[in-house]
Amino acid sequence: MKLPAPYSPRVNRVCVLEHISDGQNGWTPCVIGEQIVFRPEVLRSYCFAAWDPIIYDLLLVAAAVNFCDWSFKRSAHCWERAFELRIPVHDPARWNDNAVLVPLHRVLRLLTGDRWSITFFKRKQDYEPPKEQSLPISQNSRAVIAYSNGLDSYSVAGWFAAEHGDDMLIRVRVGRGDKTRPRKVPFTALPFRVRPAGSSHETSGRGRSFKFAAASGLAATLSNVSEIIVPESGSGALGPVLVRYNRMYSDFRSHPKFFRQMEAFLAVLLNRQLTFKLPRLESTKGESLRAYLEHARVNRGAASVQALVETRSCWQNRHYVAVGEHKRQCGICASCMLRRFSMHVAGVEEPDGTYSWENLNAPDLASAAPAKYKDKIGPALQNYAIAGTLHLTHLARLRASYDYTDIAARHSREIADASGGDQAAVRRWLDEFLQRHEAQWRSFLATLDAGSFVKQWAGSP
Repeated sequence: MKLPAPYSPRVNRVCVLEHISDGQNGWTPCVIGEQIVFRPEVLRSYCFAAWDPIIYDLLLVAAAVNFCDWSFKRSAHCWERAFELRIPVHDPARWNDNAVLVPLHRVLRLLTGDRWSITFFKRKQDYEPPKEQSLPISQNSRAVIAYSNGLDSYSVAGWFAAEHGDDMLIRVRVGRGDKTRPRKVPFTALPFRVRPAGSSHETSGRGRSFKFAAASGLAATLSNVSEIIVPESGSGALGPVLVRYNRMYSDFRSHPKFFRQMEAFLAVLLNRQLTFKLPRLESTKGESLRAYLEHARVNRGAASVQALVETRSCWQNRHYVAVGEHKRQCGICASCMLRRFSMHVAGVEEPDGTYSWENLNAPDLASAAPAKYKDKIGPALQNYAIAGTLHLTHLARLRASYDYTDIAARHSREIADASGGDQAAVRRWLDEFLQRHEAQWRSFLATLDAGSFVKQWAGSP
């Protein structure tokens, strides 16, 4: 009997171009200035030191990876995709050296679960650096943090600033950036925007962490610091790897293993040893918020509860977060459910109007929706909402699963290898972390009515 050939994904060929006229048949063009748009006023905030073309080239590589990850949908039958990617850089010999290329391929493979084959060629014209390169930055800075105005980054940055002084921490603004800050603040936002090809886009977004880590690594190098703080708690860093669904590839976006491989890549590219640290890895998100509030009470006399409430966690489509003239958070996606659950653990009561789907005690999703959304709830939104609740539920039940011993041993070894810790010690705190998450999730569900749609999805605790 002849066995079927193993599945091999179609190769997506992408070429980053300085001009559209440079395109090649059979390759998807990714044109600088069209699909990748650099913002000179923001790039200037990365150029307060002497200009080095590697700044632009690393950001371009991050943007190109983002373009590929976003532009090509995954098959319904197989997670893995295959990419051939060509990128113009100032020094192709440096980038094509196996010392750089091998760790680059390795970290992208781990992060996205895809096959990557990247080659670099010489730019036709050198990028003209921003002329204004004088920006204020503290000479006493100790660490960099990727700052998104989310709960984790706000609370961890607040704790660090209170402990060491606000000028000791450099915030690299990722995501939507910080529109309240002047453009002359270093690292005020990511200095590029990416426009995906086609009209049907991939939404898993695994490649985002590469651009955030690359920008943080550049900021640390340019600021002459070695420590990069990753604010995610164990809920966000470990939960997506501990609990997998169907054919989905494990989500390593905030996992210590990804950051160790990112360190290896940046070390050979930038000739600098950087360290990504996860100070809240052993805590649930709710515990991290609670610790921040307690620290604020002791050191400032009052906790910044209002500031926590004003942070934003939701990544849902804007069509589901606008109610009247107010932009809310959806309240039902995975990020929002983790937020609501964590706020409960921290003892923070959010005001009415925070979420579009405010009432978690409603019998179903439609009943909880604002009037404008009741007829717009399709299967995709329903499944997305269910997945957010089930992830927290399955993580709470992990210790009771029949194969937990094998799961815990494998993940403890992986975390210990990445963190340089003792596997037995990691296993102990991992067990305790999951036990606390389970108790906290049960406590949250106990606050909901018996007919709550969230409680129905979660089943018996």
